[in-house]
Amino acid sequence: VSCLFSLVGLYTYRRYASTWTCRQLVLLAGLVAAFLQLLDVVVYSRLNRTLGVPDEVFVLGVSACQYVVDEWLWMPGVILNSQFCPPGLEATVFALLSGVCNIGRTISYMLGAWLLEVLQCR
Repeated sequence: VSCLFSLVGLYTYRRYASTWTCRQLVLLAGLVAAFLQLLDVVVYSRLNRTLGVPDEVFVLGVSACQYVVDEWLWMPGVILNSQFCPPGLEATVFALLSGVCNIGRTISYMLGAWLLEVLQCR
């Protein structure tokens, strides 16, 4: 599912946002990402159940939208890095950028799990 919606994010970026400035895209994507994060409150308050939407469907829908927005936020960085790096090193810079993002994401997941354990969230 994540790969499919990442492709949707790439398609929508290419189709609609590739002519936008980096500032416009990051601002819009940041606002949409913040809104999507706030939708967690809907699940915690069980409002989605009141509206007749099962938890699984709601969480899957929000997660899919987050993958699309993540691609919107990823693309300007990739494009800027490819323009600023020395000729012939684009693949190396892209690999470094991907590696740093992946290790950062992994560390954030691990710290989040640790924090939930420390706070005894069950």
